[in-house]
Amino acid sequence: MVITLIAAAAVVLVPGVAAAWWTTRRLTGGIEHGEDQSLEPGQLIGLVYAGLGVAVIALWLGSVAFGLSGWTSVAMPLGVAGVLALGAVRGTRASGRVAATGASVTEPQTSGARERLGTIARRPVMVLATLSLISVCVVATPFSTYGLERADGIHRMAMTDWEKHIVMTTGVAASREFPPPHPFIHADADPSYYFGYHLVAAAIDNVTGNSGDVYLILLLLTLVTAAATPFVVYTFSRDLCDAPRALIAAAGATLLTGFDAVVMALEAVRAVAESWPLSSGLAGLRAVVPSTHLDFWIHHVDRQFSAPVIATMWAPHQTAAALIALLIMYLLAPRKSDPGRARAGWLLPALLLAALPGLSAYVGLGLAAGVLAATIAESASARCTPWRTTVFSRWALPGLVAIVLALPIVSTLVSGSSSGLVLHVSSAGTWSNGAVFSWLFGPRWWTNLLDTPAVYFVDFGIIGLLGTQQMLLLRRQHRMSSAQRQAACVVVAILLLVTFVRPPVGISNNLYARAPLLAWFVAAPFAAMRATHVGRASWIGVAALVCVFGTAYADVGYLLEGRLFWAVEREHVEALRWVNHNTPRGSLVAIRPGDSQGNVGLWLRRPMVLGGRRLAILFGADPELFGRTEASLERAYQSSSGMEAARRFDDLNADVIYVRHENGDPAWTSPPCFDVGYRNTVWIVVVRNRAACDGAR
Repeated sequence: MVITLIAAAAVVLVPGVAAAWWTTRRLTGGIEHGEDQSLEPGQLIGLVYAGLGVAVIALWLGSVAFGLSGWTSVAMPLGVAGVLALGAVRGTRASGRVAATGASVTEPQTSGARERLGTIARRPVMVLATLSLISVCVVATPFSTYGLERADGIHRMAMTDWEKHIVMTTGVAASREFPPPHPFIHADADPSYYFGYHLVAAAIDNVTGNSGDVYLILLLLTLVTAAATPFVVYTFSRDLCDAPRALIAAAGATLLTGFDAVVMALEAVRAVAESWPLSSGLAGLRAVVPSTHLDFWIHHVDRQFSAPVIATMWAPHQTAAALIALLIMYLLAPRKSDPGRARAGWLLPALLLAALPGLSAYVGLGLAAGVLAATIAESASARCTPWRTTVFSRWALPGLVAIVLALPIVSTLVSGSSSGLVLHVSSAGTWSNGAVFSWLFGPRWWTNLLDTPAVYFVDFGIIGLLGTQQMLLLRRQHRMSSAQRQAACVVVAILLLVTFVRPPVGISNNLYARAPLLAWFVAAPFAAMRATHVGRASWIGVAALVCVFGTAYADVGYLLEGRLFWAVEREHVEALRWVNHNTPRGSLVAIRPGDSQGNVGLWLRRPMVLGGRRLAILFGADPELFGRTEASLERAYQSSSGMEAARRFDDLNADVIYVRHENGDPAWTSPPCFDVGYRNTVWIVVVRNRAACDGAR
């Protein structure tokens, strides 16, 4: 574990420190113009998370050019960190103390509210550290069941998407080329998408010399993301509101969910009515609380948006992308003396912008739509052409550089069937989350459109409700700052985008609704301003408690789900562990699709000939190629002789074959072409012996 932490520091932390240093040195230039452009300690910590984005673009470019190896995994992030450090040293020769960036806008307060908020803000780093610790505990709790050995088998966590994360990271780490072959169908060498998050995890694994475990590395990155969330939200929020409200925004954005608890209660009442009288034991529990099967936590799957605390558990790369987008918005915020100039130059924002599609194309597209909307809004307000706006002036150069740097990423994204977008108003959900028009008249485009506001109301909860009120109030009073106006445009543009546009494959949801994660974070400081402005409104406290209950429900539910319902037979896991410890890292493993049980990827640390069909097609595989490969794999398993099986498995490049032998070993598993390396009561692991087989021919 110590080696893993050292490797993570080399790949992510050092570039993060360089990014923070770059920003502080660039901000000292504002002192020359009489601006207080310095940073608080909490903001410095938040800026260190930019190291993840720097690592993504450095590793992607380095891997394309030189391949992913131990030395590139270290050299590329450290090299880019050196460039940032050199640019920071040369960027300004201004002297002076680096202190704290003040908020551009303050809110009127009563004396009592001022006193209470002042008490909260006296030690912002301590408050943020506490929030960070709570966030880590909430996110880590459901993973405590992974590897738990009990009488009924070995347990796993309840988040099924983690098989995808582990399989993809394993595929990247084991490949000698980049981008590597498709993780779910090795025969397809042109996959359409690889998450930068998994690339960073694979790089850390390479630096450890394979002494670590990609699951633990991914979990470490996930917990770092959870820990960084309050610091990054606070850093961004300081441009929109004062320090006390920025702390409130950090707390709400990190720990709250939407009004999902209301939906869960309605579903429970309906389930009890339909299942009465209830069965005893766990069957009765599942009937009373159907959402205990938290694989379907997102109650309206067609939208599939959940708050950041839930998204971090399921899809940490999406939360990471939203946090990087917040840092980009902070770095490209306007200077007070010259709104056309960005706060922190162009190099670091360009690197982070280039990395963003590698982390999440959905969040990247949402940010692009928001910046475009902000440019158009300023153009209309100032009655000038878009390229003369201050938004365009700040974003043009880093955006252009980012486009050039991101070309290798984009070339991967646009290949395969999962690339592209289509105009489509997706299904809004069910009656229980407010989609009453779809419930009454069926899912049509106009009913989906009418139901959308209610769905967003449930999704965003108290943050969306108060944030919308504050945006409308500031606009009505003509008190929006430049940063607030840009932030509001980002929120509106993202919600419009996900209402009308979706990917061409997968379930009929809009952009998988991941881009609203950015809208959630951006709306949080507005919600904090509104919450403290309205005084002692008891309904706000009640609404916030409902959102807190949703967080607690998810955390406890995921934990119970993993402990009670996700057991894997011990023999299955032990056989896969043998493969991990006794075969070369790049060995390609053949497993019958019917024997994969949907959890092989959680335990296997080797690439597979063929994985799950849904994920293969989702990430750009040709359905016909998948079908042919599946048929070829089945024919190999049904071979009548060793020579025939050897030829067929060779065609699939399989080095290790995983076989269920409850009815005896297949005839082809005998030497000289195959050696049985491991055996238990259910499984055998057969290792391909090419040298002996070639000699016998």
